[in-house]
Amino acid sequence: MLNEKGKFGLLAAAWWLPIMACFLSLTGCSVTSEVKEESFIVSGSPQLVVGIELGSIDIQASGVSAIQVSTNIRNPGNVNYHVTQKDNLVEVQADVKRGSLFSAGGRADITVKVPERTNLDLTAKNGKISIKQVVGRITVHTSNAPIELNGAQGIVGLETSNAGIKLTEVAGVLDVRTSNGAVNIQHFLGQAKVQTSNGGIDLTGTILRESTNELQTSNANVNVTLVETPGLVVDARTSNGRITIGDNLSFTADGASAGGPQHTAGKIGEGGSVLKIGTSNGSISIK
Repeated sequence: MLNEKGKFGLLAAAWWLPIMACFLSLTGCSVTSEVKEESFIVSGSPQLVVGIELGSIDIQASGVSAIQVSTNIRNPGNVNYHVTQKDNLVEVQADVKRGSLFSAGGRADITVKVPERTNLDLTAKNGKISIKQVVGRITVHTSNAPIELNGAQGIVGLETSNAGIKLTEVAGVLDVRTSNGAVNIQHFLGQAKVQTSNGGIDLTGTILRESTNELQTSNANVNVTLVETPGLVVDARTSNGRITIGDNLSFTADGASAGGPQHTAGKIGEGGSVLKIGTSNGSISIK
C-alpha cells in the first residue's frame, strides 16, 4: 500500500506527463517539414545573398540563367522565411521566431542552383556551407560548422569557428579564417592568406607570381606542397618544432637564418612572390 508521499508522487506524475508530452510535441519531438521551391530569372553576373539562423547552405552552379532556391523548412511555424528579388539581386532569409514558448525546433536547409558566374554573400549560424563550381566574389560567414568549396574561382573570403575549412580545385585570391579547426587546400592556384589556431594547414598547389601569401596557426603543423616552383621569398618561423624545405626547391638561406631549426628565411629560385609561415608547437614543411 502506498504511503501519503507515494500517492502524492503518482498524482504529480499524472498531472505533469500530459503537459510535458504536449510541450515536447510542439517544440520539435513531433517534427513537420515543408519544402519551398522558387526560381528567379537573372542575367550577367547576379548576386545571391543568403542569411539563415539555423541550417545549412548548399550552392551549386548550373547552366541556366536563373537562381533556383529549394528550402527544406523543419517546423515551418517556428521559422520566418522569405525570398525576394530586386533586379539582379536575390535574397533568402530564414530566422527562428522569437518570443514564443514553443519556438524551438525551427530550421531551414537551403539548396540553391545559380549561374556559373554569380557573386555570393552567405551567412549562417551553426550550419555547414558548401559551394561547387561558382565563379565570382564569394563571401562566407558561419560558426561552429565547416565550410567546403569545390571548383570555385574568384575573390574568396571564408570565416568560421570551431570547425575546419576544405577547398579543392580553387583558384583566385583567398582569405581564410577559422579557429580550433584545420584548413585543407588542394589543387590550388592563386594567392592565399590563411589564419587558424589549434588546427593544421595543408596547402597543395601553385602560388601566383608576384603575390604575397601568409599561413598562420598555433599548436599544429603547416605543410606546403608546391606543384610548380616560381621564385619565392620564404620566411618561416616556429617554436617547439622544426622547419624542413625540400632539396628539390633550390632553396638558398639567408646567412642569418642558415641552419636555424626554428627560423628559416631565404629564396627559392630567384625570389619574387612572398611566402610567410608561422606556427607554435608545430613543424613547418615546404616541398
